[in-house]
Amino acid sequence: PNYAFIFLAMLFMFVCTSPMLLMMLAGVGGGWSHAMRSESFRNRPWTLAIGGVQVPLGSNMKMLIMALPTLLFLHLFMGPVLWSAALCSGGVSLAHAALRDREDVDKMDDSEDRDGDSSWSRGRVRELP
Repeated sequence: PNYAFIFLAMLFMFVCTSPMLLMMLAGVGGGWSHAMRSESFRNRPWTLAIGGVQVPLGSNMKMLIMALPTLLFLHLFMGPVLWSAALCSGGVSLAHAALRDREDVDKMDDSEDRDGDSSWSRGRVRELP
């Protein structure tokens, strides 16, 4: 959960520093809000006409039809931002793993040895003094 939070914080930071992305997300959110509040969208059935065949579309199919262009639009604009946030948060996570305090791990290993639990059963290798 901590690393997911770091990723989401980086993504939020990248989106907030780009006016174009802010306007794009506001437009997508506004479009969805307008569509969901509209009584005619929720109550009026859509029909797909192929040749002479009429196929009524339910509310789930309407959501799918609207979600696909939205996802494509978000992917085109936010794809590079998602990759940048993933790489930056991955770098922060790697730096955290490399620089974390090793005394916590040593204390945990010593307390487990006093309880009589063998570290060999879990496949751990300890450095000899």
